[in-house]
Amino acid sequence: PHPARLHSPQLPRKSAHPPIAKKPSAPLLVNKPTPAPKPTRPAHARLQGQSSVEPGIGRNRELQTSPSEGALIPKKKTAPPKPPPYFAPDPPKPPSESIVKSMMPYWYRPNITREEAIDFVRHLDPGSFIVRDSQTVSGGYALTIKVSEHQVRQRRKLAEDTAVTEDMCVTHFLIQPDPEGVKLQGWNERAFKSLPEFIAHHMVEKLCLPCRLVLQKGGQVTRRKPATMKEALITGAACDLVYLGSMDVPGPGSESLLGQTVQQLKSCEPTISIVTFKASKDGITLTDNINGMYIKRQYSISSVTYCGLDPNDTRWDFPSLQYQGDVVSLKNKPCFGMFHRNQDSYGYSCLMFVELDSSQPVDAVTNYVQTVMKLQHK
Repeated sequence: PHPARLHSPQLPRKSAHPPIAKKPSAPLLVNKPTPAPKPTRPAHARLQGQSSVEPGIGRNRELQTSPSEGALIPKKKTAPPKPPPYFAPDPPKPPSESIVKSMMPYWYRPNITREEAIDFVRHLDPGSFIVRDSQTVSGGYALTIKVSEHQVRQRRKLAEDTAVTEDMCVTHFLIQPDPEGVKLQGWNERAFKSLPEFIAHHMVEKLCLPCRLVLQKGGQVTRRKPATMKEALITGAACDLVYLGSMDVPGPGSESLLGQTVQQLKSCEPTISIVTFKASKDGITLTDNINGMYIKRQYSISSVTYCGLDPNDTRWDFPSLQYQGDVVSLKNKPCFGMFHRNQDSYGYSCLMFVELDSSQPVDAVTNYVQTVMKLQHK
């Protein structure tokens, strides 16, 4: 080196301004090829019902390809098409009167009793029915229907824990004659020209009945054989009666005292109810159904002192009476009385009853009670 150029090393001078940081150079842009979209089949070539979604993508994650960047974005869902307007079907037409009339041997049994009608529908499906001639209304008909347990609870307002028996599932209605034909007694229904027309219409629309009528072709009426007195005393006999009430009497009972009691009870307009009267060698049992609650009263045979018909043959009328959820009308009905010795206090009382159904006459009830009393005192 030249001697003049030799010099001592010097530190670099500090600048008054800090150096400006240089930005890193941006990398070169490389255009990546956009993946070509997969070819789709034309709409007319797709099978009916085949979805255009790619395999592997769920129906809730349908995606489509963006034409600009090739990215997958959610596919917009379209609203489902509106359903066509609903047209209610026309109600079924009732069967013709001629068809129902031709099937009368299956549902009309004029000469059967109330108990036989109950036995006819007891084990059939709800809606099964049978019609017989009424024994209380001249020219009328008695309609016996089988109803379901749910309908019994609803009509009688029973609690869920209350048991529903088969007898409670059988209800009765009265079809009375009308100037325009026949109509349901005690209910706000129009009249029908004939009994078959009444049945045909209620097979489609129940109206005031608890359910629609259902025709059962295979039903058979079981004729009951009359029980002997010995069998009746063992099993007992029961019937439904109108209970007029109880009155204190001065003695154990006689025909004259019974006549006086009836006249006193007739003048005071007693509060009535329907009870089940059962007599057997064990005693007399009264079951009163009030608002779905059964109230039972027991009287031993030894406490019964007298039982007989009213010697004056006083008759009773009840134009509107509630019976098993229905309204019945009773006219010109006889009565009887039963005297018994009070259990809690000294003295005697008389229980008064009126006939409810002509198939269960009060004279048969008094004869049965008198027979039981004679056997008890032997």
